[in-house]
Amino acid sequence: ALLEDPNVQVQVEALKALNALISSNWHEMAASLSLLATLATNEKFPERQLAAILASKMQFYLGDLDGAVRFALLAPNYFDGE
Repeated sequence: ALLEDPNVQVQVEALKALNALISSNWHEMAASLSLLATLATNEKFPERQLAAILASKMQFYLGDLDGAVRFALLAPNYFDGE
């Protein structure tokens, strides 16, 4: 619900909270994948890399490894390819 808030700062704080919880609560967050993808590809969204890494983690947990890599590459600040 907070990801849909019109206030960008609320969305950013929601992303931060989700990032801390995703490993144990990914199944409850799966319905937010399309919104995460939208934020991750929105060049005007200030934390699109955070949204991208969350989308990547979600894709990974859902078993879509190609999708996980695709979103991880959109988040170079969070993804270490070495």
